[in-house]
Amino acid sequence: MSIVKHLFATIALSTATVFAHASVLTYTQTITPSKQVKINKSDVDGYDINFDILSKGYNPLTQSLTSGVLTFTLTDNAGDESFEFDIGSGKFLQTYTGSNVPNHQEKSYTVNLQKSLADLAKDGQLTVNLSSTSGDYIFVSSTLTAQATNLDTTTNVPEPASLALIGLGMGALALRRRKS
Repeated sequence: MSIVKHLFATIALSTATVFAHASVLTYTQTITPSKQVKINKSDVDGYDINFDILSKGYNPLTQSLTSGVLTFTLTDNAGDESFEFDIGSGKFLQTYTGSNVPNHQEKSYTVNLQKSLADLAKDGQLTVNLSSTSGDYIFVSSTLTAQATNLDTTTNVPEPASLALIGLGMGALALRRRKS
């Protein structure tokens, strides 16, 4: 009888197998203006940067963003300044503020996407507005790095013919067992 129990256990495991495959995908986009972009307090609208990771392969229907980081590289020609980055929009707006960009040197500022990650996740696009609250600075470049998870869930379902063959085999084993 133990052979039949082992056979049932093997059949149960083979017909109820579920494969879950999660892979981490990284999307990176760098924006560097072709001309120098100087941002000062008199620029009421600031300067917009538009990221689009759809063009890098992100699919909001089949992938879920798990993290995102923006890196901004700035420089300054003289004086003190304060700056503000508005990342995302609406209820997903995230604001980053800083001050005193080093004179004649590039400095990078890193922002972890929190609220604004949801804005990026919904359609793969993210707008960032750079502005100055005092003084001026030069925007050199910005890089968005986002990580997504692609979940593929597959369930193996046995075909009726396979189940019929297994049933016939079990029946044959049972008859053989009774005869001996």
